[in-house]
Amino acid sequence: MNFFAPVAAALPSPGPGAFPSSKAALSAFSESSSFRLGPKGVNIHVVYPAFMATELGLRALDRGLRRPPRSTTRSVQAVSRRILARAGGPSLEISVSGLIDAAMVFRHLMPRTYHHFRRNW
Repeated sequence: MNFFAPVAAALPSPGPGAFPSSKAALSAFSESSSFRLGPKGVNIHVVYPAFMATELGLRALDRGLRRPPRSTTRSVQAVSRRILARAGGPSLEISVSGLIDAAMVFRHLMPRTYHHFRRNW
């Protein structure tokens, strides 16, 4: 099973919290389910696809979402290739951007500094 949890789940941005909250809940539900279903041979993955210029992503930009850094933008094809390469493997999380992975580590190791920078971005 693959569930998409945009980066907003792990790295919420300033602004309305409903979207990142719903994605964080999906991520937590997926991880909880993996503990029960993994021993039965069911692999569950949470996919962090980065920003994709899909119709949904472009509409979000039109509504005022800041354009993410180019280094965190991926094509639908790149995300699909990563999912196909990792699906069924042992990792719960499938991430498509090393920069986003680094930001998640930074957030956990230095939360005050991370929040200072995130507030101003």
